[in-house]
Amino acid sequence: MTGEGAPAIDPYAGRVEDRHRTTSGFGRQAMSRTTLSVAIPSYSRPRDLDYLLATIHAGSRLPDEIVICDDNSPDRDEIRGVVDRWRAAFGRSPCALRYLQNDINLGYDRNLQKLIRECASDYVVFIGNDDAFTSAGIRSIYDGIAANPGLKAFSRSFVKFADSLDSSSGVSRFATQDCIFAAGNSKPRMYLRLSAYFGGLVFDRAWALSKERSSYDGTLYYQLYLFGCAYFETGVGYICEPVVGARTDGIPLFGVASTEAGSHQPGGYSERARAKMWSDILRIARDIDRDHDASSYDDIHYELKTRLSFHVFESYAHKSIQDLLALAKELQRLDLMSHPVPIALFLAVLVLRNWSALLFGLSRRIYQR
Repeated sequence: MTGEGAPAIDPYAGRVEDRHRTTSGFGRQAMSRTTLSVAIPSYSRPRDLDYLLATIHAGSRLPDEIVICDDNSPDRDEIRGVVDRWRAAFGRSPCALRYLQNDINLGYDRNLQKLIRECASDYVVFIGNDDAFTSAGIRSIYDGIAANPGLKAFSRSFVKFADSLDSSSGVSRFATQDCIFAAGNSKPRMYLRLSAYFGGLVFDRAWALSKERSSYDGTLYYQLYLFGCAYFETGVGYICEPVVGARTDGIPLFGVASTEAGSHQPGGYSERARAKMWSDILRIARDIDRDHDASSYDDIHYELKTRLSFHVFESYAHKSIQDLLALAKELQRLDLMSHPVPIALFLAVLVLRNWSALLFGLSRRIYQR
């Protein structure tokens, strides 16, 4: 384990761990083929976890392993019950099912790092416990890895859904065919775009372990750090067909862990929380530039105050003027209001209020054509 701030020993000893192995003997021994673990950081939402496991089981190909790590959520007994109900189904397959339970809430970033350490495969794919896999999603990941064995990270397109994948509301994608995004063929802002939503992101496990560091605990963007490194080192593979589904009506539950409590509160994003997240994005970009002799900071900063400002101001269409002014103040502090785009969006929400949602919706439909 290397990297700045990496612990010399596992600081999370004393966890509850429930192992389920099949007769395939899957483990950390040398393997004759590429193996894949599905890593699920879990906190509450037992019903959504049940649906996620159902989509994995119904897929055209199973992973070698599923590892669920509950981050000391209040309904962890229900989550364990969901896992227990799926034991029989996965027990008849070559897919191993493991359940881990943290004694304390580690927070998003530290739980991701723990899952990387705990998984037993060559590659790890992350997905939130409230999201889902498409029917061909895991097979597409295996195919992508096989076609690009030298890459250390992969991103993917995804569908958006509320209740089930059968009623998806659209597809988010950055390319219409499989490709590699790297420093030589794209702007650095791509490593932010490719990793902003973490469901379906794939990492070479050994490589990710070599990058482990604790300095980004509480940022909610540990995957951005890994993607920035991969972008400048090997390039990032992109799977154009949707691999996962992102639930659109989910409520953020960050803020329970000690590393998050100062900035986040479960249930939503405050203006202070958003500013903290964007400040951390810029800090990570600066560190990536330093470590890779690169120049991505200015491009990431531009991405935040243009394209991403659209998303954040869209979410304020139905909030109070006081909240909107507080957001603008926080963005100004980060020099993220010094462009016509955020200024125009701010004025649109300030003047049109609830009606600005229609403007954002129309703009989104035009942009996504």
